[in-house]
Amino acid sequence: MNILFLTDKAPVPTSGGVERVVCTLSSRLYFEKNIKCICGYFHGEEQEKNDGTCIRLDCSNIKIDLSKIIKENDIEVIHSNVMSKDVIKKVFPIIRELKEREYPSLRHVFSYHSCPGYELVRMDLGFSLKRFFAGANKIQTLKFFLSQLFLRVLPHKVFTFLFRPKYRSMIVGVDKLVCLTRSNMDRFVMCLGIEYDKITYIGNPLSFDLEDREVNLKSNKVLMVCRLDEYSKRITEALDIWQMVEEDSRFDSWVFDIIGEGEDKKIYEDIIRKKALKRVSLKGRQPSLPYYKESSIVMVTSRFEGWSMAVLEAQETHDVVVGLRSDDFPALSDLIIDGEIRCLLGVEIMFITQIAYMLI
Repeated sequence: MNILFLTDKAPVPTSGGVERVVCTLSSRLYFEKNIKCICGYFHGEEQEKNDGTCIRLDCSNIKIDLSKIIKENDIEVIHSNVMSKDVIKKVFPIIRELKEREYPSLRHVFSYHSCPGYELVRMDLGFSLKRFFAGANKIQTLKFFLSQLFLRVLPHKVFTFLFRPKYRSMIVGVDKLVCLTRSNMDRFVMCLGIEYDKITYIGNPLSFDLEDREVNLKSNKVLMVCRLDEYSKRITEALDIWQMVEEDSRFDSWVFDIIGEGEDKKIYEDIIRKKALKRVSLKGRQPSLPYYKESSIVMVTSRFEGWSMAVLEAQETHDVVVGLRSDDFPALSDLIIDGEIRCLLGVEIMFITQIAYMLI
């Protein structure tokens, strides 16, 4: 069996959770099952790979490109991990056409990595305005602000009706739709009105292949690994928590590292400056494993999410995980047992965890 993985961005582990999953799956399938895996992506810079396993695709020429890749590599399964609705609307009908006309044995699986119905999640309107003045894309920011404004006025049923075509486009020509948890699968059925036999759920794989599971590298560090996007990640909540930590002299030796990039980076830099936070570092896009190994606590403050690679990775590297509850992040309850803390480093971690719970 040969598989073509499709992603929005190049499948580089530092790009994000979806890309890390694709890297892990394709690598394991190749080395452990001898399955040839090709990775096609639509956005970002072209990767320097000459072996043909990582290919940048152009939506304007996608039918010819896909047909060529399928034929030359004997592709039997296309595993789509794209989240961009523009790519989905363009590419999925073409995959269906190729299946019907040229490759009847081809199978198309779509993995949905977010939380269905996240469009109904509210964000602070004030932060939306900060985006506008912080140099973000003005048109996109204005559209988002208006959608958030209407969300406070119009009934949810209206929005559910408006977004249903978007979710319908995700199953065009798809043989199986894969969500990350049972609760997300139920939400998808609600959004789409489809039958359960069309959909299933499979959790994400572990990211790291660790032989040394010692914890002697741990230090007084708190870590976040996420996209710098307030709407989905609520990083302002993490900074509020950290302000309380910095104000307590018992924790003067602790530092807070945030790994990732995103459109709200300038706003967070401004918040850190205004709060006069001294021990917070925005590290940018970095290989995360060294940071996990050194850190003792990992914070996850997502407003909505399909799964959380950060929680899995923290558990792999023996970090204590602090997660903020959210009705639109039901997978968190599958990953963390509420109130159960496996702590090797004493009362300091317990105290910081309690601060987080105070803000939930």
